[in-house]
Amino acid sequence: MGNQKNQRATYSKHNRHAYRKKKLPWEKKKLKSQTVNNPILDKEKIGSLEGSRIINLDQLQLYTENISKHASQYSGSVVLNGESRDGLASILSAKCTTCSHVIAFPTSTKVKGPRGYKRWQCNLAAVWGQMVTGGGHSNLEESMSIVGVPVMTNASFVQTERAIGEAWKQKLLESMAEAGRRETIG
Repeated sequence: MGNQKNQRATYSKHNRHAYRKKKLPWEKKKLKSQTVNNPILDKEKIGSLEGSRIINLDQLQLYTENISKHASQYSGSVVLNGESRDGLASILSAKCTTCSHVIAFPTSTKVKGPRGYKRWQCNLAAVWGQMVTGGGHSNLEESMSIVGVPVMTNASFVQTERAIGEAWKQKLLESMAEAGRRETIG
């Protein structure tokens, strides 16, 4: 009995996340990346490619069209060789083995966020979803870690959460003002 209690006590939040970072049996072998001369990609962020990603299917369609066009012109293969991540969004990089041309593939689209800044749609949606269900960064991190999807930092999550909260507040004030106008008219 005492041994079981000690085992439970050592299963802290840190240990749980360390466990989740282990490779799952169905994960593929990690791909090694190469340095890419592409201004879209931050060279310091390119690392080993592993795990899963959330991909916008429209973006995937554009990417496969670009790869197909290039491969047909140069009759070479195109290999995935790098990644730059920003929360749930990534910019994947593929390189032609014939001519070394690099094709960038953003996994999400950028949309105008609540404060007017362009933000990755998948990051906004993830934070919005956590806010409406009562979750937070740790809930998002826990649920995404089991499927191997990297998430944004806590600071980025909180920044996005504040921006969404301000937008909600603005819409609420506008709605209340409109309801007040209708009440005074009616």
